[in-house]
Amino acid sequence: MAGTLTHRMVEAFRAVILTGSISRAAAMLNVAQPSVSRLVAEMEGRLGIALFERRGPRLTARPEALELFGEVERSFRGLDEVVRRARQIAASQAGAVTIAAIPALGLTLLPDALAGLAAAKGAPVLRLQIGASQHVLGQLLERQCDIAIAMIPAAMAVGREVARFEAVCELLLPAGHPWAGRARPVQAAECEAVPFIALGAGSMTRLGTDRTFADAGVEPRLVAETQQSLSASQLVLRGLGVAVADPMTASAHRRAGGATIGFEPGLPFAFAVYAAAHDNAWRWAKRISAAISAAMPAHAAAEAASSSWRRR
Repeated sequence: MAGTLTHRMVEAFRAVILTGSISRAAAMLNVAQPSVSRLVAEMEGRLGIALFERRGPRLTARPEALELFGEVERSFRGLDEVVRRARQIAASQAGAVTIAAIPALGLTLLPDALAGLAAAKGAPVLRLQIGASQHVLGQLLERQCDIAIAMIPAAMAVGREVARFEAVCELLLPAGHPWAGRARPVQAAECEAVPFIALGAGSMTRLGTDRTFADAGVEPRLVAETQQSLSASQLVLRGLGVAVADPMTASAHRRAGGATIGFEPGLPFAFAVYAAAHDNAWRWAKRISAAISAAMPAHAAAEAASSSWRRR
């Protein structure tokens, strides 16, 4: 029957597998070579199996050792996860807040919203991560971030909703496009055979535009597809076609020299701020939500539909 193993035995075994020799394993663990040899021999004795073939100073792992190594690595990955989480907790206590946000917000409006908070006295270190809604909510669920900003609803087990924002999408146009500057919005029915740049399949905006065009009985001429709305803006600026995008991207598009116009029927764009279940996350999520509200007017054109932002 196998005896009890110590963590030091397993650690020495792992180091020998990874380095291929007692001397390099000793250097890796910062211990003397005889200590590594003794720990490995004791482990073999307690398990009752030979793990290595000894050829001078080198050890060659036997099949039993390689099979056991897989289990050891899974154990060490678990320990690494414990260490990673402990560091996150320590960072949070030391005044760091990790925010995971969708690209449409994290690459446009959110930096402006966070600028004032970061400059305030006693502000925490703000760590901003960018990802799709599913990804950022997964980070919140796994407690890899304190605050998540996403377009899709989150279950209570994931995090508490702090604020929800609603607006409508706009149509991005190249500079000088015939539709630029006209007073009335573009109707979906007008987009038949128009060169169109679509967002990636599966995105909330793409699902909405596909449904809107299908309801209108029109089929724009697809010329390009991209995962990011800011990438779509760049393609529009270069004259490839038009695109439907969120109001923050539309604002960045105008600042880059492009034009925008309302798009009907209105395609909703909504996102929510979620906080992890601890007081520090909730407190900063409230402040970030307020900062987003304050930054929105600067990101909305007076003539565009996005000027009617609503916070719920």
